[in-house]
Amino acid sequence: MGRPASDLDDYLEWQQRLKNQKESGLSIDDFCLQEGISKSTFYRWADRLREGIPESTAGEPVDREKIESGNVAFVPITLKASPVESNCRMEASYDCPWAWENWCS
Repeated sequence: MGRPASDLDDYLEWQQRLKNQKESGLSIDDFCLQEGISKSTFYRWADRLREGIPESTAGEPVDREKIESGNVAFVPITLKASPVESNCRMEASYDCPWAWENWCS
């Protein structure tokens, strides 16, 4: 299945993290431990950002500015169906039979 594609927020977050590591004076091992991230993830992002944010991703700020300014009336979203179904198969209580009928219908 793989991991989802990185968006501008991911790049900006990691750009800041890499900067924080340099400024902290901590070794990469210690910084990763403190941040709760793996060294392989740290190095993968360092490699990704070596040449800066990709142009295809960096083009997003225009859309982000529109969204954050409140000038957008519609923001598309995608909903995925849940594979879990809930069916109430309880016997009605002899104390209050109508309660289960109404609750489980």
